[in-house]
Amino acid sequence: MARRTDTGWRDSLLAQRHLNYGFQAPAPGMVLPMIEYDKGRAVGVVSYLPLSMPKPSGPDVASAYRAFGALSDSAAMDQLPFLTARYDQSDWSFEVYPHNESARVLVGRSGWLRVSEFGFAELLYEMRGRGLPDLSPYGVTWNTTLSGCGHDVFDGLEEKWPGQAVSIRRRNWEPEVSVPFRLRVPCLDVDFAVVDRDDRLALLVDYKAAGGRLPVNLQHPNLKALASITTGRSGSPFNVPAYAVEYTPGRGLWFFRVHCLNASARLHLAYVLGATDARTEALAETVTGATWVDLSGHEWANVLRASRDL
Repeated sequence: MARRTDTGWRDSLLAQRHLNYGFQAPAPGMVLPMIEYDKGRAVGVVSYLPLSMPKPSGPDVASAYRAFGALSDSAAMDQLPFLTARYDQSDWSFEVYPHNESARVLVGRSGWLRVSEFGFAELLYEMRGRGLPDLSPYGVTWNTTLSGCGHDVFDGLEEKWPGQAVSIRRRNWEPEVSVPFRLRVPCLDVDFAVVDRDDRLALLVDYKAAGGRLPVNLQHPNLKALASITTGRSGSPFNVPAYAVEYTPGRGLWFFRVHCLNASARLHLAYVLGATDARTEALAETVTGATWVDLSGHEWANVLRASRDL
């Protein structure tokens, strides 16, 4: 069954912690980047922004967008279409911008294009090589109008954090009952991404608060999709290190439980822990293949910084 509920909550302490480490979360110029996936494989990337928010700019933003535009899936090695989608809550239309060639092929043009919610859903199904199905028997419908006026409130929801409304809306596109995979368009939030000095995506993280409502299911297709993300480095494909991380905030001291989702992550983690002042136990757990590795806030910050600066 699809999860159609949303906590309506995002941990501002986690974003502040990353600022303390020297990073913008989830990535420069993005408030809700999502990886579109199908049966555990990534098929596209969409950066959602409220229509009322100014279009992002600046060198860090440009670097991040180049990095996201260079991604592919490790199996097919086809370039993943990367779109910005600015959403209008008053009618759920979208202003779509394709950032790379595969996205321009998907959209059918360069530059901004305004589409209805129905038209946007068509693009998401096309990413998966399928047409838009009739999901009305399952309680799923899409608006077809383009009458929006840029309002920030829809159905009484005022966003507590940028992207909250579209996150909830996307979940409502999933049938509440079990249906074949071909009828679904699942996605996952990119909680945190690091872009390196060469404008390459260098690290991906799926965060969960320790003891939170939702446990970390390491076999979930969304984590498999996160682990499948590949980029080019020195002309060669490179599987981006991907982690599932449980975090425990404290007064000044934070603690992290880290699980490597792919071999690149385990190699990266072992290298950083061995090259820095990390505890011997953490390095030993990584090298011996422990499911979870316990790190201090200082040790985890070194992992993030190393991914950017190597």
